Amino acid sequence: WFMTSIQEKVSKPIDEFPYGSFVRVIHLDSGKSALSRFCALGLTPGTRVQVFVNGKGPVKLKFRDSEVVLGRNFAHKILAMQVEEND
Repeated sequence: WFMTSIQEKVSKPIDEFPYGSFVRVIHLDSGKSALSRFCALGLTPGTRVQVFVNGKGPVKLKFRDSEVVLGRNFAHKILAMQVEEND
């Protein structure tokens, strides 16, 4: 519990990371419906993700040999921490 609490404090929404960032999902700040969608996509805590496109519109993410485009409001619910490219 303590480690998760610290990680959540240094994490930020995935839509706030710049293009090309490698991040690890720390927490999904959502209700049951959105949480089910995240899980169905494979976006679960611990998943390593590359922020592929992040501008004013939707956010494109690459993870687990997949690419997913999420609306900004939906992406904002994913809290992540930046990691090294080979982490």
